[in-house]
Amino acid sequence: MMQHTFHITFPLTNPVQIFLLILLIILFTPLIFRRMRIPGIVGLILSGMLVGPYGLNLLSGAINFSIFSTVGVIYLMFLAGLELDMQGLLKYRYYLVFGLATFFIPLFSGFITCYYWLEYPFYSALLMASMFSTHTLLAYPIASRLGINKSLAVSITVGGTIITDTAVLLLLAFIANLAQHKSNSDLWLMSILFIVLIFAILFGLPWISRWFFRNYKGEGSAQYLFVLAMVFLAAFLSELIGIEAIIGAFLAGLALNSLIPESSVLMNRIVFIGNTLFIPFFLISVGMVVDLGVLFEGWYVLYLSAVLIGVALTTKFLAAWVTQQVFRLTAIERNVIFGLSSAHAAAILAVVLVGFKVGLVDANVLNSTILLILVTCLVSSFVTEIYGRKLAVSRENGKCEQTNQDEKILVPVANPEEIEKLFDFASCLRDCHSHEPIYPLTVIPDSQMTDHNIKDKLDIIEKVIKQSGKNRDLFFPSSRVDVNDVNGIVSAAGEMMITKIIIGWRGRQSTLDYFFGDTPNSLLTKIDRLIILVHLNNPLNAGVNIVVIMPPFSEFEYGFNEWVKSVNTLACNCKHAVLYVGQQKSIDQLQQVLKGCECNPDYRVKIIDCYPEIAEIGAYLAGSDLLIMVSARPRSLSYLGAFDNLPRKIAGALPGRNFAVIYPAQRQIDPSSLSSQLEGMDLSPIQENIDRFKRISCKVRKFLGSKEMH
Repeated sequence: MMQHTFHITFPLTNPVQIFLLILLIILFTPLIFRRMRIPGIVGLILSGMLVGPYGLNLLSGAINFSIFSTVGVIYLMFLAGLELDMQGLLKYRYYLVFGLATFFIPLFSGFITCYYWLEYPFYSALLMASMFSTHTLLAYPIASRLGINKSLAVSITVGGTIITDTAVLLLLAFIANLAQHKSNSDLWLMSILFIVLIFAILFGLPWISRWFFRNYKGEGSAQYLFVLAMVFLAAFLSELIGIEAIIGAFLAGLALNSLIPESSVLMNRIVFIGNTLFIPFFLISVGMVVDLGVLFEGWYVLYLSAVLIGVALTTKFLAAWVTQQVFRLTAIERNVIFGLSSAHAAAILAVVLVGFKVGLVDANVLNSTILLILVTCLVSSFVTEIYGRKLAVSRENGKCEQTNQDEKILVPVANPEEIEKLFDFASCLRDCHSHEPIYPLTVIPDSQMTDHNIKDKLDIIEKVIKQSGKNRDLFFPSSRVDVNDVNGIVSAAGEMMITKIIIGWRGRQSTLDYFFGDTPNSLLTKIDRLIILVHLNNPLNAGVNIVVIMPPFSEFEYGFNEWVKSVNTLACNCKHAVLYVGQQKSIDQLQQVLKGCECNPDYRVKIIDCYPEIAEIGAYLAGSDLLIMVSARPRSLSYLGAFDNLPRKIAGALPGRNFAVIYPAQRQIDPSSLSSQLEGMDLSPIQENIDRFKRISCKVRKFLGSKEMH
């Protein structure tokens, strides 16, 4: 009988154990660091530092998964080229101004700093200077969510990204070869071959790809494999002439981006596999070569980090300032350009690792680069969010109204005890002129799918409708089998063209929900329609008033008119008076919308200067009044840090209270803004502090104003 001895030694040497550990890191790191408000790209690098030879030594630097990290960096640079808008660059050639400014200003300033101040050798200083010229559009999803992604400032930044990233990678090819002291004849030969390679990839690759896509009629997986083969062919040809493989991969991305639509299945496959497996492998491998121990050996690394971060941010701001002067932009537009272009992530990692591999930079520079990535990512997110909102308000983008669509209300049901309350709320919310019924939905996990189970769920809904005495024709129950509730609701909402979703809140959040996301929070990221989260402890008709709390800038939300009309309909059908609490501009716009409503219930307004704390809201409530909090999705124009876990906060501060939380509909997000973003990369860790500072300053102004009156 064969005996198997199981043992674990550290660092791990068993391939199964190594792969399992890395997969667990890739799975759980974004979940954990997302709660800590740390960008996912930094989280994966920090995880690599933790398990690497300079950390817990769970993984040795000598383990053989370099193939995955190499594929990861090639994949990363391919995606960087694939997602750049070449058509926009050709259409707006004046974007060259920002592209050249954001390349040359950081390059010259960085070289002077590194060569004369930090006293690095010539080629090392030149490579480090080129790092400052790169930037990653990490905050572009913020701009897209705020509706400013089509503005001139954002378009200029996107166009300039193509120029500066391409120029940096071309410069990298020459620096790496010059540093190896190749002869002049070798450099001339490489230059000629490099030019030939550029034309071959940019013109030959699209021609081959068009032929393949036009003639191949088989499965989509073959298209993905073909694209991957072309990318690595370009990378191999780059190595063949003596330059880095990432440059060929980047050129392949530029060549193929016009052939692969942003929202296509092929693009989805490319992004999914890269962001799920290969790119995280690369980021973990970067962390494994970082030795934080040098931080405790002296102050030099911290000093170097401070210098590099200062140069990186200052030179990007100067480039934005030059662009402002040329195009006569406003200060807000300049700051949006700076915010978008100040993040260093993907390209800078590729550049510094090439320099580290050929000996141009040492571990100190590598460690400092990791800190630079963390700081610039946070600054980029912070600045873009602050000034992006100001730009959106100044352009009044939020007043873009939704197209008229027949009202369709979806009510997902899970807890039989809450069904009748949800139906009451949905019935009152439904417009009396609507020809559409209310659509109760029950989602059944595929593991429990049986005809008997489906029938039981529908029978419960029918029983509640009958006992409540409601008109049966007002309801159209349906069921759906899916892997989980969220997927089932999303699919049903899309297929049935739902406009409003009413979902019950169960009153608690488990530990699993905290890390993996509960159903309402998950729906907010996957559905752009109006979502109303309802928690009813008492019958809806127990109260006589509805109190609506509006956040600042709520009037600029895409779905503002829709939720105002919905609340007005709710008040009419319930015969309740309404108290609207908000800032002056929000109230003014609300009253304009209410003038166009057929039904006019009694309402009052309360003008406030500062958004109230949750504990202060009770002052506006009496008896069994229904509280409606107008919230917003993260990164939307009116989003506040206080909205995080808002239902739980309300239930804790106002126990036993009926309340609903409204998430207005959002404009559809540009798919290109989200495609290559690693999960958590666009989270701002200081949003709560920004909002806290605003509340404090608002109260101080209010206090000083009252003192002056006396």
